[in-house]
Amino acid sequence: MSTCLENDIKTFDQADIYGDYTTEADFGNAFLESKMSREMIQLVSKYGSQMQSERRKTRR
Repeated sequence: MSTCLENDIKTFDQADIYGDYTTEADFGNAFLESKMSREMIQLVSKYGSQMQSERRKTRR
């Protein structure tokens, strides 16, 4: 994240399905550790995207 901000990249596109329903939690943990201000970044996520996974049972 810090490398992105150093290069004026402030938007992070994420959805849990990118990482088998782990991406948003992983990003959130890394963000907390970074101590960055929330106002410094923009988050983009997907609502309603689903895939079948052992981590999360979904209905289609």
